[in-house]
Amino acid sequence: MVKKCEHMARYIRKEAQKMNLKVLAHAPYQSNSVTPLILPKKISASDLRKRLENEYGIFIAGAQGDYWKSNMVRIGHMGYITKNDIQKCMNSIRS
Repeated sequence: MVKKCEHMARYIRKEAQKMNLKVLAHAPYQSNSVTPLILPKKISASDLRKRLENEYGIFIAGAQGDYWKSNMVRIGHMGYITKNDIQKCMNSIRS
């Protein structure tokens, strides 16, 4: 289970980098259970989360705290999550 989460975390970080999204934590402090992504100013975290939910049935977490709420999302990759689920999520963010 640990290797699976680590593999998916690396995939998300790699795909986020391709989309010019920033991962909040730097190695070695990155989590293998959830990846927080900082969005560009022009993208509302709330709008992105609603679009993913309404158009693709994908649920990702928002941020906690007023400072991060508008520009950060968190993608979980632990438990009953498959590589296909993560690929669909990242492709949906890209679109």
